[in-house]
Amino acid sequence: PNDASLRGKWWELFGDPVLDRLEEQARAASPRLQAAAARVRQARAALGLSEAGSLPTLEVAPEITRYAVSRNRPDQPDKVPNNREYATSRFRLPLVAAYELDLWGRVARQNESAGKRLEAGVAAYQMVLLALQGDLAQTYFQLRAADAELALLKRNIALRLRAQELVTTRKNGGLASEFDLSRVETELALAESEALATEKRRNDLGHGLALLVGAAPGEFKIEPQEFSTLPPAVPVGLPAELLERRPDVAEAERLLAARNAEIGVSQASLFPAIRLTAGLGAE
Repeated sequence: PNDASLRGKWWELFGDPVLDRLEEQARAASPRLQAAAARVRQARAALGLSEAGSLPTLEVAPEITRYAVSRNRPDQPDKVPNNREYATSRFRLPLVAAYELDLWGRVARQNESAGKRLEAGVAAYQMVLLALQGDLAQTYFQLRAADAELALLKRNIALRLRAQELVTTRKNGGLASEFDLSRVETELALAESEALATEKRRNDLGHGLALLVGAAPGEFKIEPQEFSTLPPAVPVGLPAELLERRPDVAEAERLLAARNAEIGVSQASLFPAIRLTAGLGAE
């Protein structure tokens, strides 16, 4: 897949500095992204461990032993002629080297599988990053839409209050009925109820943004502002090759290659392993 192509900071097309700051903050402190990065490091360590299997192994096992004859024995060593040794020390320094001849390709296919799994881990990280960036942008624009709706509702409430004052004055002057006053009061109550619901939804969206950027919801605040950003124009007839840039497609392709290499590892395990060993030591 063509997933190695640079994607860039696509959210900058919206020209919103607050969104740009939130995207950078999320990339630096998101718990989901940190977990994905840890899985990449784990896969890289597994690849290093697998590649070490294609190199010779060297084992050093030094040994020091000291023993003596018990003094409680009736036949003490000093009673034996020409024997004055009560204790003996023994030092051993063995050095063993081993190397497996990869005649059947087991080690090579194992390294191939580990390498593909590392690439799949990198693609999974890119998928988490892309999902994080998309979720953050979508939540941010929903919050700005709530700001615009809340501003509109506040202007509506102000108009309803003026209408209520006007109808109250007219009713006191005998030009309006009790029904007219009840109607404008009902419309005012409905507008205030919608404003409270919109404000609650905005608070929930703000908490969602805090979780996405890895901040505490109580300390994370975004000041309301008018929603004036226009989305960029999407060209018509995008080619299907763009699917190859999706990280999840790349991850699936790498996992397929890794499983295919693991089949080779299993097939090579049916044959005997030939290992060359050599030992050297001093005692």
